[in-house]
Amino acid sequence: MEKFFKLLLIGLLLQWKLLLVNGWNTKKSNFDRASVINEMAMDMLKSCYMEFKTIIIHSDSDQTIINSIGKLETSTLMLISNSSKNNIGVAQYLHMPLFIMTPKSRMEFHDILMSFKSSPLWNIMAPFLILDKSSRKCMNAPNILKTAWEMNVVKSFFLCVNSKNVSMIYTYNPYTNRAPQPWKNVKTTKNRTDGWTMYSKLNGEGNICDGLNFDRTEHLDGSIIRAVVTISPEHEWIPDKDYDENLMEKMYPVDFLVIQAMKSALNVTFIFNVDEEGFDMKEKATGFYKRLENRSSDIAICLRTHYTSRHFQMTYPVFYSQLHIVTNNRGFYTPLEKIKNYYGIVTLISMCVIFSMTYIVIVLSGRRRRWAFAGFEVIRLIVNASIHSRMNTLSRRIFFTMIFLYCLIFQATFSGHLSAFLTKDEFRKNVEKLEDLKDPRYDVIYGSSSVLPLIDDPLLKKKFIVSHPNCAPLIIGNDSAACISDVAYLLTIVFDQKLHLSKEPISNTVYILPIRDDWLLRERLDIFLMRLEQGEHIYQLFKGHLEKERRRQNRILAMSEVNAHPIRLWMLDFIFYVLIGGLILAIVSFGCEWQIRRAGSLRRFRNVCVRRRVANRRN
Repeated sequence: MEKFFKLLLIGLLLQWKLLLVNGWNTKKSNFDRASVINEMAMDMLKSCYMEFKTIIIHSDSDQTIINSIGKLETSTLMLISNSSKNNIGVAQYLHMPLFIMTPKSRMEFHDILMSFKSSPLWNIMAPFLILDKSSRKCMNAPNILKTAWEMNVVKSFFLCVNSKNVSMIYTYNPYTNRAPQPWKNVKTTKNRTDGWTMYSKLNGEGNICDGLNFDRTEHLDGSIIRAVVTISPEHEWIPDKDYDENLMEKMYPVDFLVIQAMKSALNVTFIFNVDEEGFDMKEKATGFYKRLENRSSDIAICLRTHYTSRHFQMTYPVFYSQLHIVTNNRGFYTPLEKIKNYYGIVTLISMCVIFSMTYIVIVLSGRRRRWAFAGFEVIRLIVNASIHSRMNTLSRRIFFTMIFLYCLIFQATFSGHLSAFLTKDEFRKNVEKLEDLKDPRYDVIYGSSSVLPLIDDPLLKKKFIVSHPNCAPLIIGNDSAACISDVAYLLTIVFDQKLHLSKEPISNTVYILPIRDDWLLRERLDIFLMRLEQGEHIYQLFKGHLEKERRRQNRILAMSEVNAHPIRLWMLDFIFYVLIGGLILAIVSFGCEWQIRRAGSLRRFRNVCVRRRVANRRN
């Protein structure tokens, strides 16, 4: 029994000693874990990120790492807190910064990222070193990196010490499960639209910088790009429905070729959504811009000018193009319109004044002031016939000499151009510039939101209605409507429907594709578009249509300016209208004269009857 109690006492003493040792080792392990993580971070800064001159760290971070970084002579340390407004002058820090934080939980990490994002130095392509200060021994890595993935912080590195006291570095690839050695796959989310892969590597395996900054966007392996497009109002579409590339091929055949080239060059897959035309307004984005704002779409396949997407990221210019005005052709001038255009309104008014003065002179020069006679005399002057007015005074001879010379010039010019007035077709003046749209004949002007900044006149702004960029179908058969759009949209329909395209562009413009903020593929897309634009591939798609349309317009203009045709009966309509009007007036005059003669005869007959009765009564 005594032996049993001795063994029990020895066991209790050993267990107590073991607990003390474990507790001391735990404290030592916690202390060593923080030191190891700090040393690992400093090793990365000195070996892998010497070129980063600005290091941004959260003010709530561990004081040890703050003091260690502050001793670096090659970098500038900046502290940012959650409550500060971070109004830092960007011009003072032109280099890409490096961000360091020491969160204890996922929520704290999210709050720190939001405070960093409010800084003008925020850059999603900058390295983010996340030092684990929790007691979970690397178990926070998936949640922390998932938050980094949601915030598009692609170069995130989670530094921690696992349960075996081994220092680890975790990172992720937002697109594929590719990573160079010595990274090892830890977890892959196989979601078609938002898949990502987490990797880890041991700190002691080779150089700490090996494979650290690999390009996550180099291999995309068919990753999903969500694009939004707009279509003409006459087509039906379902909100939030996923469409395939057949939509682009059917609606935008030229854009479809660009999409195909983009798909092949980047090795991606496109999913399309349809939304209404949007406005990029600082207070509130609408239409497809709203989808970019809430990140439900990555890119808008809606070409916009650089000054209409001010609050969103923009790609490299897709192509340089021109905005034109398209309207319905106003047809040909009538002979009377040609006469008015040839002489001008001032000449016609002066002609009326001169012949009115001649009429008054003829009336006043006659003894009886015969008004009808004076009218016929003026008509004789106009048609180059002799007149019967007497010119028995010097003043009359001088006056009528000037009138004869004037009529001689008028008759010569009119007779010389009469055949041209009747045989040569001339187009009515169509719209060539924005000022022409002030004409009251035009009630509405269609165009996309990218056209609106070009219109300064209040009257034109009242007429303007925002529509799909391909607005030419809206004006077919509507002579009071005009469309302002890019020449790429207009060529085919202008040629088919024989519409009028302004000879000169109203604006030379640069077209871009709006994209959402912090999109990781922007750099890859910009490089692709740069090569596409420099090779003039997009321009070649439109070149054939452009040359064909210009040749057609030049041919029509040449025919209208040079060629003539035989006199057609419909061109003499105005003569028949004058003849009909004159005959009607003559019939009315004859009727009036007949009534006057009849009334005079009746009056004379009554007078005779009255005289006879009076004579009979006297007798």
